[in-house]
Amino acid sequence: MTKQLDSLKFSYLHHTLVGSLKSCIDYLNIDVSEEWLYGMSSVAFLIATDKKVSTDAVAYGYDPGMIFRLVENVGIRVRGIHRAEDPVDRDGLLSSAWDYAKHAIDNNYPCFSFELEEGHEHAIIFGYDGKGYLSHGWHHRGTESIPWKKLGQQMCPCERCQEQRMNSEEQGNARFIDLHWVEPTPNKVSVLDAFQQMLSVLFQINDHRSWVYKGCAVGLAAYDNLIDTVDKGTVIGKNLGYNLDVYSEARRRAPLFLNEVTMQIPAVPAELSGQAIDAYQTVSDRLKHASELYPWKQPFEPIGINEESQKASRLLKEAKDAEATGLNALREIYEKMQKVSLHETHL
Repeated sequence: MTKQLDSLKFSYLHHTLVGSLKSCIDYLNIDVSEEWLYGMSSVAFLIATDKKVSTDAVAYGYDPGMIFRLVENVGIRVRGIHRAEDPVDRDGLLSSAWDYAKHAIDNNYPCFSFELEEGHEHAIIFGYDGKGYLSHGWHHRGTESIPWKKLGQQMCPCERCQEQRMNSEEQGNARFIDLHWVEPTPNKVSVLDAFQQMLSVLFQINDHRSWVYKGCAVGLAAYDNLIDTVDKGTVIGKNLGYNLDVYSEARRRAPLFLNEVTMQIPAVPAELSGQAIDAYQTVSDRLKHASELYPWKQPFEPIGINEESQKASRLLKEAKDAEATGLNALREIYEKMQKVSLHETHL
């Protein structure tokens, strides 16, 4: 038996977790823009890197569960499995994920999975057949299913990826067993409360490393890893391009989101929101220019020290300074809104 959700499409956002959520939101006909989703999920303001600026921290820098909790405020509930691969539990988890996906799709709920097709990336699951998952990721919209027992093993069915797997010695087990589905849910809180919840999570991540995985730096410290490896010329070009690409896309949404928040929430002080918008516009511009110097398709070798790396370093330092200004403005906004909420509670 085959079941497909034909209108469920991969969104091609570079942050593929946010992209998967947007795909599911669009399929469910929920009116949420990219910038609103990026902002209310906190991803517009998050950054995570490791010491080498590999691609790992982009995908594994923080627990996605906190994002799933925040996006309930835009009208969706995300449910599913996200577990580190364990030989003891593997068969049971794979079987549960398969049953969950079939049940969700039978009820017209969209699904997505991490590393189903490619490493470090999410892909949409738009259907299933008798053998496995029908998926849509960066390379294709699948006509050939991925066997359900291969969940998490980076089994993109496109011809190029199949050839790479045949020539690779690194095949076998998944790093994660990951599958989620998305259901619509009524917005439970006001826009003001949703914004305050998002800021609270953002500061918990940056100040206290809540939900942050070991070995990852977040916030301004994440910029330090970028700047240090660029200054030394040790960062791998492809990895640098990947990081800049993802975070440039996220920061591009930040000022758009903050503009919308300012219009919807009178309690947001106009002067502080203006400071935050200007700061994140600067961050967006600097990361965009750095990304243009090192686009994603770079050689898998150190960038070295040269004119481009020195310019990228200057841009990253300016982005970090602007990010600090933006975070300070957001913190002041949060504190002032907390005082307003407390005052209203006691009226």
